[in-house]
Amino acid sequence: MGNRSGILVRLGVDGKHRPSFPGRKRNRRVTVLARSERVLGLTGRSRNIFKLILKTIRLKREAMRANRDPEGYARSLGVRLGTNVTLLGIRPGTFSTEPWLITIGDNVWITSGCQFITHDGGTLIFRREVPDLELTAPITIGNDVMIGRDVTILPGVNIGSRVIIGAGSVVAKDIPDNSVAAGNPARVIKTADEYLESAKKRSLHLGHLSGPEKVAALKRHFNVE
Repeated sequence: MGNRSGILVRLGVDGKHRPSFPGRKRNRRVTVLARSERVLGLTGRSRNIFKLILKTIRLKREAMRANRDPEGYARSLGVRLGTNVTLLGIRPGTFSTEPWLITIGDNVWITSGCQFITHDGGTLIFRREVPDLELTAPITIGNDVMIGRDVTILPGVNIGSRVIIGAGSVVAKDIPDNSVAAGNPARVIKTADEYLESAKKRSLHLGHLSGPEKVAALKRHFNVE
């Protein structure tokens, strides 16, 4: 029983310890998993259930890391981040299976629900015909960029500097500097300069505020008690 307890503690499923694998590399996790299955005597269905439990624990841990320190989490995956990058609502899988092919510049905001896809999964159905068929390409984002909610960025896309991508867009082609793009597929709908001139005319002049002070000012403006 002592040996079993030790394995459970190392795997973090004993109810008393935080889940933890001895190292980040997959081969080390596989070694621990194999030992666990032998010590616990798992076979067949119980073995599959055990693997599912461990996968759930791992994904939960990843989600907690991403929520606690999204920029640090992205860097730990290999994403190259510039300075003053804000990542909101990042979750496991946001940066696809090749996060090290993603480069993000300075002064960039990426909001909840965004997805970076660095490979074309359509090749999978043709692997019997062409075993080495592979379409993978990097994604690059310039400086001073806002990516709206639920945007999908496809392989090989370069988004320039001083760019806004509208919520829900699917970016399949490059977006030039000084642009506002939206839609599926995303297309340029105006220049960033045009957006700025329009925004200045409609501004509430509260952008310099933050936190409770901004909330209070907005409530006053909209007569909300």
